[in-house]
Order: sequence, then structure tokens, then C-alpha cells
Amino acid sequence: MRQRSRGRQGTATAEDLLPAEIRRRRCERVLSRDELARRTGYSRQYISQLEQPSRGIPSRPESPPST
Repeated sequence: MRQRSRGRQGTATAEDLLPAEIRRRRCERVLSRDELARRTGYSRQYISQLEQPSRGIPSRPESPPST
């Protein structure tokens, strides 16, 4: 399991903030994970992993999203 890192003096890092920010923006636009996955070309599972703060930021899939 990856350890969560903190910036200087306990400030949050991008890795700490990214999951909540992705979820906040997705919900703000009233998008399901399936819809966000369809629009971005990433899988629903990858979107779900991005939104999980305890898991850290996952590596991007090997093949880029198709457009």
C-alpha cells in the first residue's frame, strides 16, 4: 500500500487533493462515473480509482484514450 505523503508543514499535496477534486467536479456537472468515462475515453474503473483517496493516484492505462 502506498504511503500518503504530505508537503511541508503538513499541507496537503496534489495526491491528497486530486481524488476529492475529481469527484467534486464530476458531481458538480451531474455526471456519473460511466458518463465521465465515456466522455474521457478512460474506463469507469480508472475513474473510480482516481476518486479513491486511500489508494493514491493510479498510473494511467498503457494505451491513451481513443478519440
